[in-house]
Amino acid sequence: MWEKLRKFMQKTCDALELLIALCVGVALLVSVVLSVPNLIEVLSAQGSTDMFLVFLEQVFNLVVGIEFMKLLCKPSTDNVIEIVIFLVARHMIITTDSATDIFLSVLSIVILCVIRKFSRVVNEKWPHKKDALKE
Repeated sequence: MWEKLRKFMQKTCDALELLIALCVGVALLVSVVLSVPNLIEVLSAQGSTDMFLVFLEQVFNLVVGIEFMKLLCKPSTDNVIEIVIFLVARHMIITTDSATDIFLSVLSIVILCVIRKFSRVVNEKWPHKKDALKE
């Protein structure tokens, strides 16, 4: 009986994850459509860096949203690392920080890329360990 309940709960959670991913996808599509006027405004603003940074922030938010949707549809170590890389890159580009903050952001991106590469190598060399890395 408990096993049946556990399986039912797992299927319910999977369905809810997909439903949330669908909602995120719809919101992303609406956001892309609504950001077209901002793109036109940026293109016509000739040299306005403030307007470009606002648009860049919106684009990064969309990219993070897409990566989040991918994570909901197919949870994996790679997807989590990609989201964190985009979040760090967004922070580094959008906010104006000290040289130390920028250095630490770059260093963290390098470390995340090395971890992602290492996890891919481990998955290729030892496929039976693949499930253990995804948990």
